[in-house]
Formats: sequence, structure tokens, C-alpha cells
Amino acid sequence: MKFTTILAFACVASAIKVSDDDESLSQATAPSINFTTKGSGSKCEEGQEAAVQYTGSLISNGSVFDSSIPRGEPFKFTIGNGAVIKCWDQALTQLHVGDKADVSCPASLAYGDRAMGDAIPANSDLKFAITVESCGE
Repeated sequence: MKFTTILAFACVASAIKVSDDDESLSQATAPSINFTTKGSGSKCEEGQEAAVQYTGSLISNGSVFDSSIPRGEPFKFTIGNGAVIKCWDQALTQLHVGDKADVSCPASLAYGDRAMGDAIPANSDLKFAITVESCGE
């Protein structure tokens, strides 16, 4: 019984990689999360509406392809309903209101083999600087 519990915990714990190491990101199956500031608010959960400020860039060369900051309004979406890339749905459930984090997304959890205009080439690993303003409010 103890072995089963430990094994189950190990599997769940390895589902989301929390680190600042972008090595071998393209082979990763989960986002890499590097917290720059830990918030004190509630944890974001699937099904909640999240409001975040973000800046997205290519890991390959650092070029910024999008940011909510110049628009002056946070980006709002429902966590887990497929409105955003898989990386965001997975990462946001690991964040709390007030968290600031750099989230590295392997191409397989972003746009995969699809290019997104001229700004995001196919098979691109992406990094997002995210600030969680609210979840479920």
C-alpha cells in the first residue's frame, strides 16, 4: 500500500516541472516554471477565469511576439477549456494570485509544427513572463 501511494505521488509530482532549467525543453512533456515572485493569493484551478499580464518570447532568440502590457488590460481566459495553448492550461493550475513566473513551453505544448504568422516559427519553444492578477473572481 505504501509503495502504491509513493509511486502515485511521484507520478503526480513529475507531471509539472518547476525549475529554471530550459535544457532539453523540446523533449519536455510539461511546462517549466521559474517563480520570480511568490504571490499570497489563492491557487488557480481548472474551470476558473484567470486574468494575467504576460509577455511572450521565443526561447531560440528572445524576440518578443506578444504582450498584454502595452494594451493596459490583463488577458482573461478560462483555465482548462482549451482557449489557450496547453502549456498555459497546465502551468496556470500551478500558480497563485500574485505569482510572477517565467513559464517555458515546449513546442509540443504550444503550437507544435504550426507556424503562427511570421512571429512564431513552427516547432518553437516559447517563454512567457506571467503575472497572475486574479483567478476565479
